[in-house]
Amino acid sequence: MFPGLFTTCRKNMSREFDVNSRVNFPHETVCREIDDYHIVIAPEYPNWIVFDDMEYAIFEILSENTIIDGLNEYYAAFPGNSEDDCVIAFTNFLAKVENCQFYGDSISEEEKTIESINKKVHITLTNSCNMCCSHCFVSAGLVPRKELNVDEILAVVENIRKLNGTTDIVVSGGEPLIHREIMRLLQGIKDHNISLFTNGTLINDDNYKTIADCCQEVQISFEGVTQAVYESIRGSGNYEKALHAIELLKRTGIKITFAVTILPSTVEDIRDNLIPFVNSIGYTNLEIRLNDDIEMAGNALSLDFTGFDKYEVDKLMISLVSQLQDLGVTKAASSGRNVRFRNCGIGTNIVIDADGKIYPCNKFSSYHRELHDNMLEIFRDFNDLNRTTSNDFMNKCRKCELRYICTGGCRIDYMNRHGDMLAVDCTPYFKESQYRKLLLDYLE
Repeated sequence: MFPGLFTTCRKNMSREFDVNSRVNFPHETVCREIDDYHIVIAPEYPNWIVFDDMEYAIFEILSENTIIDGLNEYYAAFPGNSEDDCVIAFTNFLAKVENCQFYGDSISEEEKTIESINKKVHITLTNSCNMCCSHCFVSAGLVPRKELNVDEILAVVENIRKLNGTTDIVVSGGEPLIHREIMRLLQGIKDHNISLFTNGTLINDDNYKTIADCCQEVQISFEGVTQAVYESIRGSGNYEKALHAIELLKRTGIKITFAVTILPSTVEDIRDNLIPFVNSIGYTNLEIRLNDDIEMAGNALSLDFTGFDKYEVDKLMISLVSQLQDLGVTKAASSGRNVRFRNCGIGTNIVIDADGKIYPCNKFSSYHRELHDNMLEIFRDFNDLNRTTSNDFMNKCRKCELRYICTGGCRIDYMNRHGDMLAVDCTPYFKESQYRKLLLDYLE
């Protein structure tokens, strides 16, 4: 029986499987079922793999049997399948296991030391904006105007380069294109890998070529897909301006990213219209970033969440990501498999706000340095912060199967809520959200 099994298992994969042996899965695993998927975690590596029902049935069979015995058991349990169907199912299963390196003999690594990590930079050039969006967590356009001096920022970036080398730099606002010297800033830092975060409405025939010449990516916020929904959030007349910006950028070939935050008022619009809208753009160097985590500050505090079911929205995101994957417009997630991460990433960034404060991550708090502080001292301070907030010091995390995947949650959130970066909030809802992130990463 199954004469082609030996050939098939070896032909499609780099690892040769001995069909008379058992697959060397990790010994200790935890399984969680989410939306008809089975997420299997190997906590200590850490590693994980996502199966549908058929694949999970094969996993359970092969956990107790050799490949050939498991194949016979599977064939007997599902008599409607031909021998060829069974071989193909097992071959695809083994290919997935290999792709995820879900083995007991996989080598686990410790995360890089904080000193060896290339710090990323985020520059909030101004808090001013030409819009007043309902979900804006900084109330851009309403608060007193603050903006950075370009000469000072260029000097700071140069000091960072001396310590850090070239790096990824995000330039955002507010609306960064409002700043009168934005083009001089972009030209002054173009040797770095620049992403410009904008609403797109100020991109025009005069500046789009300079933007494309200096930046590797332009991210455009696009909460609503149809004109009516978009303009209910971003104001009348702005939809056509954003579409025009997209057409200009398409001429240059630059990567365009749509940042789509799902809001209570946009769920239906995004569900029904996002995929047709993406198809209508007709551009290959495109990425869609979906998000339903709304930062509850500023204008967002006035949002009406009546009827906003986070679990249902998560399911919608999973469905949309799957469809976007088919279109080739989702970014391959960095898996983080077999690496023991112990921190949320605090201290790996240099975030410069429009008021001149420098933060260790994108969430602003009372923990900050000043623009004119010595950059070497800032690096040392943020490195120490990263080390002292490891989840090694969080009692709730020590026996959790997601310890090295979740890494303990946002330290700034804990400080803002409890005055202590190690005061972990781990609710059933939070843990469920971590599993859903793994599912979304898999679908991407």
